[in-house]
Amino acid sequence: MHILIHEHLKVCGQSQSCQSCHELLSECVYRSTNPLTGASGPQFYPPTRDAFETLVSGAASYASEFAQTSLDSRFVLVEQLRGVLVDRQVDIRERIHTTIGKPLADSEVEVLDIVAGIDVYLTRKNELRRLVYGIAERGVVPDTELTFTYKPVGTVGLIMPWNFPFWMPMGFIVPALLAGNPVMLKPSPYASAVGALIVDLVRASGFDKRAIQVVH
Repeated sequence: MHILIHEHLKVCGQSQSCQSCHELLSECVYRSTNPLTGASGPQFYPPTRDAFETLVSGAASYASEFAQTSLDSRFVLVEQLRGVLVDRQVDIRERIHTTIGKPLADSEVEVLDIVAGIDVYLTRKNELRRLVYGIAERGVVPDTELTFTYKPVGTVGLIMPWNFPFWMPMGFIVPALLAGNPVMLKPSPYASAVGALIVDLVRASGFDKRAIQVVH
């Protein structure tokens, strides 16, 4: 729908005077509204077709580069991400609360659960290294050995709901990045503000900006 809107604007070329363009543009904005107070929050615009294709091609080209990074280097970044989440915990719960109206206590649980999940990955580094660098098993044929290795699959696309706007995306983002896969996040239009914050947090932890993109 939004791509069709942008295509109309491109063909029309009279967006300043065209009533249809004016109506379409008003539909083309995600307006964040606090469901508890009715207060208006930030606005987000979906990309044009060209901008979207640029994001996709950029993520695809970076995927091969990101896949070459070592697992240990990605562990360092994920650990830094944990620190960012702990430091920004209040900001995150406030953003969840003001965006979808979830109680602060429940919003905080979303953050704490992701931090606890990261701790699990960090305490099982050796097991994860075995997955990446190979697991040798005795083959069916006598005197043979099979080695299983796990490789990055490429860009991971996430289309997320609104009701757990932080916990659910981050529950996929963290393992995807740890495994060497860039992420393209499409948050719910009701939770665009949380999606934008997630991208800022991941980039603040040291990940390349191409490692995570958001599409509203």
